[in-house]
Amino acid sequence: LGKGTTLTVETRHNSCTLQDTLSMQGVIQRLPCRQESGPVIIVAHLADQRERYMAFVWQVLCAALAGLVIGSLLGLVGWRWWLARRHKTEQRVQQSGVLDSLEVLCKALEQQQVEVSEAAIRISALLDTLPASISPKVDLSDIHQFAQTCQQFDRGEARHNLTPKARHEQDKYRWQLDEENRERIRAAAQRLVTVLPDWRSGLGISSPDR
Repeated sequence: LGKGTTLTVETRHNSCTLQDTLSMQGVIQRLPCRQESGPVIIVAHLADQRERYMAFVWQVLCAALAGLVIGSLLGLVGWRWWLARRHKTEQRVQQSGVLDSLEVLCKALEQQQVEVSEAAIRISALLDTLPASISPKVDLSDIHQFAQTCQQFDRGEARHNLTPKARHEQDKYRWQLDEENRERIRAAAQRLVTVLPDWRSGLGISSPDR
């Protein structure tokens, strides 16, 4: 009986010892898992930060690209506006010079300081450089028709190459035409002078006396 009781106690002792051993092994086996959870969390956190950083970088790049596109478009619009403004300014200067020349020619014709044929040719050429929409309209057909008639006479180098006799014959005929058309060309020039101020105003050109 005493031995039986001893065996029972020893058996229980061994059983408890085995359970304790198994429990310790379980603790030991679980310890690495708890130690590994730290690095995993750190890696996940770094990956999340990297994704956020890359997203931020893409946002910055997209914003920079959008700014570049918008800046380029604004620059193109500004450049085209500058070209249009420059062209308009140059055109206005040219038109002002044309109107000044027309006024001088009309006054010279009135004072007989220029030949009628020469004045008609130059006035007609200057009028052709002005916009067709210019107003008010005035009848200057006599000037254009006479200028067209005078195109038969040689000018410049061609006139210089004429023989003295041929040059004299052309001059004689031209002087005859000048006398025949003087009054109607002067009348047309006077009509032109009366509309020059309105033409200046319509083209946005100040008067030369200002």
